Amino acid sequence: MRPTLLPSLPGTVSAVLLVLACATASLPAQNATFARFAAACPTTTGNLVVQGLPKLGTSFTVSGIRFPDGCTFRFCGCNPGPSNSCSGSLLVIGVRRVQVPLPPSGCALRVSTEAILAGAGPAGDVVLAVPNNAVLVGYQFHMQRADVGMVETILPNCQITYPIQGFRGWSDALTGTIGL
Repeated sequence: MRPTLLPSLPGTVSAVLLVLACATASLPAQNATFARFAAACPTTTGNLVVQGLPKLGTSFTVSGIRFPDGCTFRFCGCNPGPSNSCSGSLLVIGVRRVQVPLPPSGCALRVSTEAILAGAGPAGDVVLAVPNNAVLVGYQFHMQRADVGMVETILPNCQITYPIQGFRGWSDALTGTIGL
């Protein structure tokens, strides 16, 4: 039985970006770019990996967003309860930069949390589509990966869940600028 994970939401993310962009003033035409603005903390698995650029009418891929990643499915039959500590990660997308320290690591969340997504497939890909709408040109958004600790848990109906037990660290943070 495959675990139930967060749903794939590329359309929802596109809608979130479009609504947030419509609420801002029109910006001049720009090239699509990604720029790092904060380093990864020492307790994390490294930097964000992005393929592509946030260009109108295209998509880009963020890899390594695995939820859950380090779970080994160590259980026999349907024995309800916690069965395995494991790790994973989530992608945080926001429209503002923030500085939220997370003790005891000393690392900080650097992105407001308008969307939190899980990846799909063996690479943990999150594919984000940029709508082909000129109002988005010049719009900026921010991304950061949250590395989390989880406990693989079997529910009485034999479904598997992964409640998050705590944050292990944050990746570097990126600013994306939507362009042509």
